[in-house]
Amino acid sequence: MSQSSLYTPLKNDKKTFRVLALFPDEDQNPIKCQLSVASFDSDVKYTALSYVWGKPDLSHEIFINGQTFRVSSNLQSALHRIRSTISEPFCIWIDAICINQEDLSERSQQVLIMGEIYSNCVKTMIHFAGGEDHSVAVAAFLECLLQTKVHELPGFGFAEWEVNVPNTEVPGSHPMHILAEELESWTALAHFFMMPWWSRVWIIQEIALAPDSVFLWGDSEIEFPFVLNAVMVLFPYIKMVLSTPEYNFQKVLLASESVDGTVGVPDDDRQLAWHQINHALGWVYPVMTEALGRKLGTKDLSLSYLMKTFWPSQSTDPRDKVYGLLGLVSDRTEPLLPDYTLPELAVFGQTVEHLTRQSKNLDLFAHCTGVGVCHRGGLPTWAVDWTSEGAKKQKLPGEMSLPLAHLETEVRKRFTTARDPSHPYLFRASGDTMPNPKFSDNYRVLEIRATLIDTVEEMGDRAEIPFCAPELYQQWLPLARKAAERVDPTESVPSDPAESWITALLTKNRARHYAADVLYAETVCAGIFSHGTGENDEKMRCAAATTFGRVMMITSGLRIGLVPYATQKGDVVCILEGGRTPFILRKEEEHYVMVGEAFIHGVMDGQFFDGVNKEEDLVPISVW
Repeated sequence: MSQSSLYTPLKNDKKTFRVLALFPDEDQNPIKCQLSVASFDSDVKYTALSYVWGKPDLSHEIFINGQTFRVSSNLQSALHRIRSTISEPFCIWIDAICINQEDLSERSQQVLIMGEIYSNCVKTMIHFAGGEDHSVAVAAFLECLLQTKVHELPGFGFAEWEVNVPNTEVPGSHPMHILAEELESWTALAHFFMMPWWSRVWIIQEIALAPDSVFLWGDSEIEFPFVLNAVMVLFPYIKMVLSTPEYNFQKVLLASESVDGTVGVPDDDRQLAWHQINHALGWVYPVMTEALGRKLGTKDLSLSYLMKTFWPSQSTDPRDKVYGLLGLVSDRTEPLLPDYTLPELAVFGQTVEHLTRQSKNLDLFAHCTGVGVCHRGGLPTWAVDWTSEGAKKQKLPGEMSLPLAHLETEVRKRFTTARDPSHPYLFRASGDTMPNPKFSDNYRVLEIRATLIDTVEEMGDRAEIPFCAPELYQQWLPLARKAAERVDPTESVPSDPAESWITALLTKNRARHYAADVLYAETVCAGIFSHGTGENDEKMRCAAATTFGRVMMITSGLRIGLVPYATQKGDVVCILEGGRTPFILRKEEEHYVMVGEAFIHGVMDGQFFDGVNKEEDLVPISVW
């Protein structure tokens, strides 16, 4: 019998939902529950359950309203854990039970109000399945840490490390040794922050919107403030310790003293635990800070920001990478509505339409391609793959190409003077046009207006590792010289100082010279600068992060720019309607495929439309 037989249709009034009464039982009898309908208008008190669905095996039987209902191993474990602590019926909301998962319309309706469901619960119970042996150690450690002030942590403030170098003749004399002594606590904490629950996309709203939360792990109950405090203290603290020169002495600090008093073999388990915690907190910290900001009402969250921030999160259903964040969005004036009757591609397409309409630009397309982007087969090249598999993976520290909007943000924050308030962005390649993407009925084809301005003719070398800026720019310099000689063969090209020449090259005959142009000039010739200030160093860090994943190129029209690694000779440089940067497209029969965004000197500020070219000359193209 289908499990849908348990359910009767719910009112579609954005107020009605179901709750489950879990009955107590001291013996190991089958779990028994009662499912009923509730409303936000009633005074129902319930707790929401948060857990990892796990494998969809549904191999365990419980009884609901006298009927057999099959649940997963993780859910059965959570119900047993909760039942062991209650002496009377316990009212709880569980998505896998309280929503008819086989009714796609009901799923859409209930996900729409899920934010309200969590906001109105008494608290959220977070159940961890597995690793229970570590729960007691973690609970004790977190409670102790709650009483610890940050500046009192061992080794805090290692700035004066020169006078604090450990005495290698006295193992354990350095404060870091004291911090590392509690191997069991650190190992347990590493297990806690590496639990699969932290990777779920749904957890952000589950902890952000609920009035209170508690972690159930083994026999321990860990209150949310204890965990929040640990994250806020340990994230900056561990990063600080691992980045200090003293950490180079870890083999001394973490060494054990042998029977004869000599220094023994370093304890790799301690080092491993520290690095595991540091790695895990890199993900847990933004989860907790965004949740806290939303909980306190101190931060407005857009869907675009949420999706980019939590791109690596996981969900069983790819559509939930969008729908699982809707309850956190601050601006509800034009909401994106969940609809599980739509296929994945249609959901991603609707999301692109929604986000471009809200942002009034095409920055989203910068996430379609790039170093580390794993674009799953079957998706069109314009489609951002929001699944965790499609996220930008960092193979090495910093190894991913950052969208040009990141460079623009850094420039605007650090290096620019006031601009015309009617044009707040540094990059506005398409002038004052607004994006108006349209899609085919099956969402496979993107229809958008564009102007094709040039083709790629020659490219420089690519960076094989992140941030090898000086060597790379030295390799790019001959390409820039070649472009200059073709512009004016009679003009001598000075060889010293090279930075003066290339800066002049990149700003020659331009109507307006904005900070973006200056920064780009410095980016190209950074490797041959023999001097620098703190501000220049800051510019170069920003520039190096942005140029990684891109190569220098010249076009048939003698334009110079930065383009994605995947660019090939003959690819088309175009300006898309509403795009703040140009894009590289590749012609395939009667359509184009997306290669990625580009920096093309001389068109970034809408200059292409300043002369004979007009915005109304944009023509429709198809991108697959």
